[in-house]
Amino acid sequence: MTGDAIVGLILRDWVMLQMPGEFEHGGVELNRGTRPAWDLAAGELVGGRELKNFDRQALLLLAAMALVNDDNHGDTLVRSALIGATANGSIDSVIQLIKESNDNRFAFQVNPAQIPNTVINSSLGQLAIKYGIKGANVSLCAKELSFYSALVQALRIARRGDSERLYATALETFSGEFGKRYLRAIERPAEERPDTSAVFSFEASIDTQAPGLVVRACVTGRLLAADPASLGALIRGCLAGQGVEPAEWRVSLAAPDAWPATCVALSDALGMPVDRLDRAKALSLSLVGAYQLAHLAKSIPAQGGGVMACVDEEGFYGVALIQRNAFQAAALTAPNHSSQAGSL
Repeated sequence: MTGDAIVGLILRDWVMLQMPGEFEHGGVELNRGTRPAWDLAAGELVGGRELKNFDRQALLLLAAMALVNDDNHGDTLVRSALIGATANGSIDSVIQLIKESNDNRFAFQVNPAQIPNTVINSSLGQLAIKYGIKGANVSLCAKELSFYSALVQALRIARRGDSERLYATALETFSGEFGKRYLRAIERPAEERPDTSAVFSFEASIDTQAPGLVVRACVTGRLLAADPASLGALIRGCLAGQGVEPAEWRVSLAAPDAWPATCVALSDALGMPVDRLDRAKALSLSLVGAYQLAHLAKSIPAQGGGVMACVDEEGFYGVALIQRNAFQAAALTAPNHSSQAGSL
């Protein structure tokens, strides 16, 4: 499958793992509603000898990937693409390294200027090594729009024909120094921001009527006028470009606090229901789009669809069209031992 034949990405499985404490104490997985935990000392996730090479961010992403149940293996897995969204990557680990160096805990000194920018990609790189994935490996950092940019790249990679299976991820940790400073800046309690990793498994599709949830399109850019009217015109254009009649569709919106009446104005302009993303989730950096896609994956009915849209304070936007063509089989239970937990 190559070129213009690709019309969308079928969602095969997804995992959204929140880990507020230590791995041994367990976390909450929001798709299947379970509480998985790992014994790191026993070599779960990574071997004991390798554990020293993994920071919390990388372990969190590996833990989420371990819960994905998408029947992807062999050559298809090797050729899979990885597209990661994050705002802080492993910056907490870098900050800690610099602090320990400055405190003379090491026999050498770390120069921040010599730390490569690829530190943002370290978690995705570890994931590729762990699973033997040799396809495209791309990390993106665009704050709230990071996950939208990841979906754009996933569609581009699929249309090039390089990979039939693709993983889009979102990863943020708020328990380190960077995360704590961010929480203080936005004046929100820490319990609203557990360390979270999301993995969405996609398969490239040439069939507009393929069963399951399909990402039909995703665009990013900047509004000439940062207001609901401009966003409404943009969404109408995206729907028309895909030949979509939005009779039964809904919009999931993440917008600045300065747009208090956005939902009403946008709903009137589009003739579609508009749900505003909970503020705690809307201030979760790259996880914003992941929360929206997870919500639509659970709420869109058969033969229905939805629009996920995000606009930041500077007018940069992301818009994605999501459609469910038929009833999707219930997700299989994750192979990890766990107990039931709350829903998304």
